[in-house]
Amino acid sequence: MKILKLTFAALLLPAMMFAQQVKSSKEDLRTIEVIGAASTSLPPNIINVSFVIKEFTNNSETVSIDASEAKVLRILKEIDVPASNLTIVNIYGYTGFSMGETGGRYEERRMYALKFKDVSEVAMFKERMNSLALESFNIVSAEHDDLTEHLLDLKKRAIQSGKEKADFLLKNLGEECGRVLHVTEIRKNISNPYSQTNDLSNNMIVNSSSKTDGLSSKGIQIEYEVKLIFEIK
Repeated sequence: MKILKLTFAALLLPAMMFAQQVKSSKEDLRTIEVIGAASTSLPPNIINVSFVIKEFTNNSETVSIDASEAKVLRILKEIDVPASNLTIVNIYGYTGFSMGETGGRYEERRMYALKFKDVSEVAMFKERMNSLALESFNIVSAEHDDLTEHLLDLKKRAIQSGKEKADFLLKNLGEECGRVLHVTEIRKNISNPYSQTNDLSNNMIVNSSSKTDGLSSKGIQIEYEVKLIFEIK
């Protein structure tokens, strides 16, 4: 029995000594924890709009929907937007009655979807289009086709920001930043004011006085934050 106890103690001793060394090593390790952040705003390069054309009267002359549609195609050619970007979505109408009329008058409407590649094209189109022909003009969505690449760049910038912050803080304390021990993503946010989850009625821009209607100032916001733990040398 005594021999067995001695054998067990001999086996246990190296394990205890190793555990103490690991604990001591962890206690001696000094670290600094910082938050690295980066953000950017991207102008959308895929802008989908919808608009409705109606018949209207200008200086006693009735302008038909077909005439307005022909003008739309001319405008698209002028601003170098492919005609294939224009699609008729719906044709509908209703019967309107004026005071004193015994019979109503059918009024047709034609709804279109149109894709632009930047804000300036939206502004040029709207500037050239007769507002009397437009019953409504809405921004349906505004996206960017290369968000993944921009997000990767933002991650690199956030990590670099954290490293620079750690270097600055430690330098002022007379210390030196060592190797990175841990990186944790704590926040990634992509905010698109023209996403389908937003109220699209707020994007109606028919009677706005601004040519770009705030679209350029409402870029796609991307924010990224990481937590970094560095060793202090």
